Amino acid sequence: MSYEWRYSAVWRPGEGKEYLWVVSDVDSFKQKDDEYFAKGFRIAAIDRHWEHHVAVWHPGTGEQHWWSGIDSDEFKTKDAEYFAKGLRLVALDTDGGDFLGVWRSGSGGQHWQSGMSLQHFHDLDNYYFAKGYRLAAIDIDHDGYVAAVWRPGTGAQHWWYGNSYDDFKVNDSQQSAKGMRLELFDRRETHWMGVWKSGPGPYHWWTGITMDEFTQKETGYISQGLRLCAVDLIRIVVQPPPEKVEKALVLRIYIPSVVGVDSAFFTLSGPDGTAFSQAADNLTHTQGVLKLSSGYNPVGPWQVRCQMIFHAPTEQNVNIDNTFTNSWASGNSATFTYSLEHYIPEGGLGWQWVLVKV
Repeated sequence: MSYEWRYSAVWRPGEGKEYLWVVSDVDSFKQKDDEYFAKGFRIAAIDRHWEHHVAVWHPGTGEQHWWSGIDSDEFKTKDAEYFAKGLRLVALDTDGGDFLGVWRSGSGGQHWQSGMSLQHFHDLDNYYFAKGYRLAAIDIDHDGYVAAVWRPGTGAQHWWYGNSYDDFKVNDSQQSAKGMRLELFDRRETHWMGVWKSGPGPYHWWTGITMDEFTQKETGYISQGLRLCAVDLIRIVVQPPPEKVEKALVLRIYIPSVVGVDSAFFTLSGPDGTAFSQAADNLTHTQGVLKLSSGYNPVGPWQVRCQMIFHAPTEQNVNIDNTFTNSWASGNSATFTYSLEHYIPEGGLGWQWVLVKV
């Protein structure tokens, strides 16, 4: 089983240089952050899955600290320590019990909570909203629970959480029409979450894109005056290509001798009249056409079946959606579809189509 990384991102109007980087371990991320910090850049967006980190740096000043892979008790200790020094939590990620956090210079109140059910999050967000706080960071943990940070803010805010990409798009369209803009985003397996806030200007978002697609879109949006405000990454399972089936097909019609009909009275072809051997190169959900030769009019009903050819034919189950129940006139044909997903077993010689009277 193999895996690939897929990325999600949101772009909003912005200016200045921007750095985007993906690293596969904490030490590499620290080296990159030290490099950008020395150039006057600070972390503006970040996400992590295991030790795989994706982050964005924007021009900034002031103190900054971050920790990744620490447990909840250590995270609480670090947060209290940095808050007392005038730093505020600007990014939060939870991943199976460990935490990532980014603290930057700031002022005013701050609240955060992890491990929330959807109802708990709903109630807590309403409570903080009424006190003049707005969502500053969100995260979905591996178990579907929510973590969030609230900071002082004003204006309208809308959030949505669900398990449907289509529903997320509908919500985004509705909020955009109301003058709201997507600002925070997170995705975990089949769970989706977004936060929209009131604001002007265009925005764009993509999800499930490769790194090559990500960098291509990043270049295009920067040229349009947009900058990243949210990033996310997930790991997906890549299904291996289907095993190639050896073309050991015997493509012919076999008429049992008890019927007393020679197979030459029938032809078998693909739906477009091509040779059936070509139509059967893909052995899944394919159509075939069975045509009665001129001058012969057998009485049905008939059924097309498939046999595995060993040294003696052994009938196998195969999905056939047609049983031919008509009496055909000369030259008439009937179309059937089949789904043949068997591999040729050891000692097997191939397949043959069989027309039998039922």
